Amino acid sequence: MKSNISESEDEKISKLVTSGITESDSRILVNSMIKYDTYQKLADRDIEPSFLAKVVIHNYFGFELAKDDLAKAEEYQKLIKLLADDKISKNNFAEACKKIHQGVSYNIILSDLESTKESCKGIGKIIDQILSLNAKEVERYRAGEKQLLGFFIGQVMQASGGKADAKEVGKILSDRLKH
Repeated sequence: MKSNISESEDEKISKLVTSGITESDSRILVNSMIKYDTYQKLADRDIEPSFLAKVVIHNYFGFELAKDDLAKAEEYQKLIKLLADDKISKNNFAEACKKIHQGVSYNIILSDLESTKESCKGIGKIIDQILSLNAKEVERYRAGEKQLLGFFIGQVMQASGGKADAKEVGKILSDRLKH
């Protein structure tokens, strides 16, 4: 079976695969000029290639990137590093990227993220309130219905206006529901 992919596309795919990206993800990147250009512009030795590929392929940015956005690559890289290090959630990442896209500077966004993180430190109070309002569900969870964790996370996320980090909420809930 003969491939209809040109030699240069094969070389691009091979180079991406060599860097640790799956062949299927490499093909997706190469088959979309904007995604490939975005990946190339954002590639950084501090960002794991397969993680960056997923960010670009699955559009964690929350909007369609255009050539103009590539001029802001350095600011997007900083946000991707925060996401890769689990210092911000995907939702906060997308919101921050939209702000960069609109012309807001990274430093202002970082300041906003810091204040959001500070306000989320009070998430324990929200969790306590959710658990006390849902005592029957707490009993069911403790009796073995572990799928209720998603329900509790959803309730906390709703109560926090989507500002809380879902992973962190899940960890705190799991710990509190043990007792």
